[in-house]
Parts: sequence; structure tokens; C-alpha cells
Amino acid sequence: MRAIIALAVLATLSWVMVPVSLGTQVDLGLPRVYEQCNQWSISFEWNGPEDYSRSVSHSTSEAGGIGGQKTSTDTLTLVSSSGFSKIIKVVMTQYPSEDPSLQDFASLSNKALKAASSSGGCSNITCSARDIDGNRGAFVVGEGCKGDGKYYSAVYPLNLGLDKLKKVTTSDTLITFTSTFERDTTEAFLDTVHIDRSA
Repeated sequence: MRAIIALAVLATLSWVMVPVSLGTQVDLGLPRVYEQCNQWSISFEWNGPEDYSRSVSHSTSEAGGIGGQKTSTDTLTLVSSSGFSKIIKVVMTQYPSEDPSLQDFASLSNKALKAASSSGGCSNITCSARDIDGNRGAFVVGEGCKGDGKYYSAVYPLNLGLDKLKKVTTSDTLITFTSTFERDTTEAFLDTVHIDRSA
């Protein structure tokens, strides 16, 4: 009788312990990549199926600046080694002064939608709020785009500071992100990207 009870207890313990053991997984993580784009240091986890080539550019323009002042634009472009159909572009637009309006969600959404509309006419576009690099931004997904592909864009503020007089956060930089890579690669990038001004 005692043997039967012992077997029953062991069977119960085994049933409880197995799911716990199977549910324990080791997160190996993705390789973290570091890129330099002029004055900006950009790091992210790369989930792409292949390597990529990179290019950087810099421009200064008076058009579109707050109060007519100059803006500085740096662009990092990642292109799939298999061709030009898969591209990630990160654009850092730095304004001459901080402004709370750079965090306005309606404005961020319009900019993200405008970036998506340049993809060549997606049949379905959705926009939602998303936290990127610790800041709230706008994220757009375009489906049924040119070549039956998807197009992703996001716009968010960077370098948030505190206006002690007005007691509001401000920013002097907007990040514009666009991607034609697969969703997994795009999501991994946006979930892990970190941008710092290095100079």
C-alpha cells in the first residue's frame, strides 16, 4: 500500500516539474552592431538573414528649419547584400534649438505617413504609437506596396531635455526611420536601436 502511495506522489511531482523544465529557455540574443554616422553613434541588434553594405551622408539646409534657421541632416543607409530591394534608412535631423512641438504625436504621425507614402502607393497604411529608444513616436506599416511588399516607417524625437521654466520636455532632433526589410528584421532594429551624439 505504501509503495502505491509513493508511486502516486512521484507521478504527481513529475507531472508538476516537467512543464517548468520545458518552459526554461536560454535567450542567446542577437548580435549587436555598432555604426558611426558622422556625429552620431548608432547601435542595434541585427536579425537580417544576410549582410549589408552601408553608406553615410550629411547635409545642411535652411528650408524647414524652425524659425527659418538651418537644420543639419545625417543619414545612415543599410542596403541588403542581395540587392537594392531591401533598405533601412535612418535620418537624424537636428534643429538649431529645442522645441516642444517636435514631440507632438499628430506631427510625428504626419511625417511617418509622408515617409510611407513615398514608397510607391501602398494599398493599406496603418499608424500607431510606439516607444523607440525610450521615446514615444509614430510607427507606420504599409501593405500592398510596390512589388507586393511591405514598407515600414517611424518618426520619433531624440535628446529629450527639460525646460525648467515651462516644465515640459523638449527635443532638438527628429529620427526618421524607413525599412523595406522583413518584419522580423525591422522589429529587431526598432526594439533595440540606440542613438547617441558622439561629437
